[in-house]
Amino acid sequence: MSQPYVSVIIPTYNREEPLCQTLQSIFNQTFSNLEIIVVDQTPQHDSKTISFLEANKNRIRYYTLDRQNFPGAKNFGASLAKGEILLFCDDDMLFDKEFLKYHIENYADPKVDGVVSRLIVLGKQKRPFTLFRIKHVGAWCALSGRSFSNWDYDQRVFISYCFAGPVISLRKTIFFKSGGFDTSFIAPFIKEDLDFGYRLKKLGARIIYEPKAVAFHQFWPTGGCRQPDPIKSEYARFHNTIIFYLKNMPKLFLPYMLAVFFLIGIKKILIPTRSIKKFLYVLSGLFDGYRVYLKKDNFKNRDLRIAFVSNFCFHFKKRFFELLTKNYNIDFFFFGGDMNPAAISRDTSNLWNKKLNFNATFLNGFYLMKNLRVTPSLVYRLIRGNYDIFIKCHNGRVALPVTFLLAKLLNRPFILYTNFWFHPTTWFHRLSYPIMKFIYRHSDALYAGGDHVRAYLISLGVRKEKIFVYYNVVDNALFNRQVSAEEIKALKGKLGISDKKVILFVGRLVKEKGLEYLLRAFADMNHVDAALVIVGEGGDEELLKKIISRIKIENVIFTGYIPNDLLYRYYAIADIFVLPSIKTDKSRESWGVVINEAMNQGLPIIVTEEVGSARSGLVRHGVNGFIVPSRDHFALRSAMEKLLLNEEMRRRFGDSSRQMIKDWSYEEKMLKGFASAIEYVLAKKNR
Repeated sequence: MSQPYVSVIIPTYNREEPLCQTLQSIFNQTFSNLEIIVVDQTPQHDSKTISFLEANKNRIRYYTLDRQNFPGAKNFGASLAKGEILLFCDDDMLFDKEFLKYHIENYADPKVDGVVSRLIVLGKQKRPFTLFRIKHVGAWCALSGRSFSNWDYDQRVFISYCFAGPVISLRKTIFFKSGGFDTSFIAPFIKEDLDFGYRLKKLGARIIYEPKAVAFHQFWPTGGCRQPDPIKSEYARFHNTIIFYLKNMPKLFLPYMLAVFFLIGIKKILIPTRSIKKFLYVLSGLFDGYRVYLKKDNFKNRDLRIAFVSNFCFHFKKRFFELLTKNYNIDFFFFGGDMNPAAISRDTSNLWNKKLNFNATFLNGFYLMKNLRVTPSLVYRLIRGNYDIFIKCHNGRVALPVTFLLAKLLNRPFILYTNFWFHPTTWFHRLSYPIMKFIYRHSDALYAGGDHVRAYLISLGVRKEKIFVYYNVVDNALFNRQVSAEEIKALKGKLGISDKKVILFVGRLVKEKGLEYLLRAFADMNHVDAALVIVGEGGDEELLKKIISRIKIENVIFTGYIPNDLLYRYYAIADIFVLPSIKTDKSRESWGVVINEAMNQGLPIIVTEEVGSARSGLVRHGVNGFIVPSRDHFALRSAMEKLLLNEEMRRRFGDSSRQMIKDWSYEEKMLKGFASAIEYVLAKKNR
């Protein structure tokens, strides 16, 4: 039986030697079907730790977060995990060499949802006083709110009580069903793992205790989630415990708990410090925790619910939406946009009203006028869904302001999902510019499609810290498939270009793609026996054919629509790929995912400076292609001639393209920014 793939997630903060020891201990495991995700919240490591991390950069996936939040770091790591099993561990752990092997063996039983380990504490640790012996692993006492580990038990048993501990593994499905760790708990994060375990218990999760999987907890005296100030530490204890009790416990216990905390405050704060100010400050942790509890909709122990409103399910975003659904409880609402449906690629329009393998609703609507579509059911669905976060793409003359206003009226975080890097200059857009600028500035976070979009948002006065960048990705496995020499020969023969070099364009045949300039550049080429293959369909096809007839261009082939899953064959027959986009009063190339597709087949790329992906570094001038001025067919012709007449340059650029794109995965380039935006707005809401 094949072993499950495991994601080991290590949140770390201000740990040096113990972090290195923990990582080395995982490197030494006999179980190898794993990835290691380090979520680092440390402002600056010492030189030894930096050297260790650099030396092992190929063995770990390393991320940094500016905001220090231990539960948030765990959730962030889980959102990026590729494994079906998630293993969370502290950054001061040591493991027996077969720890992971014994740990993961339990998942051969499909009834097992999670596993906890035998834990040996190195050094001294006070055990909570009890009037009776606790025999259950992970048991806890409701009256005191304290957990009793009993992690050194020698029998393999299912845990019937809530648990707390520094090492636990879970199936990814049960983790996201539980809603993850609650980020409202503050350092030193007392009770956040107990709260998580309690929610797992309510879900009926079956957690096994495996004594053969031995872990050693060093309890390092510094770093981690410790709070060096004892006054702030007690404040956090009061804050977190009241949240835990209000969320999970019968209200019958509250008078008892409040009396206990009052006495603890007198004993630990008032008597030693003789400061009423400090005593009242610590007690205020209770009130602050109560305030956070009320603000979080009384913690109904439901999943975090997200509403994602977009115009279309674009074919190149479908995989991203599927991955989001695996990681989040998210509902998609597609309203159809304002543009003419004919302007949408057939691969995207074919997805409209189709049953997708994620929660998607295609909203019915009507046009009040040209380019102004209304979907009345959107408001009702967003209110009825009782969502925690609203996410909206930048499109929709009605849908965008309506979703934004609803988020503000319902006091829900609003995330704007945008790849715009200019504002159109039509009369309507000139009028809407102040509104759009207001939405940019007052969104709780912005999920921006590239460095060029980020720069544009900053130029509008949007604060840098609330902009989270993603980079568009395609399914590399679909586009990097091998195409045999026989297949290439057959396709070129079918197109009638067997003996010619091939310049390829793929995309919609519309003005903003700059095809008129590509045709003029191709017509002016000298001493090159080449064919121009144009793949796609659109409203400008007849106009382009008239240009070809008027200036008598030969060897231009229009293929018409080619299904997305067959495009890789056309990239395979090409020698170079060209995207000559221009800026118009309505549009500017936001990214150009066809470049990602072409690079998967190892093609050198020629683009204009108006292509978003070139502005964000996917095309590097002189490395994997050329970036030329827009509307300049002379520069375009020169670049094409250089590549077609220089086979060594063409091969070198093509190899660079393939190497550059091979690690562009959805997890690395898209999910990371999305997870960061979610964590940011949740932290902002709970302040």
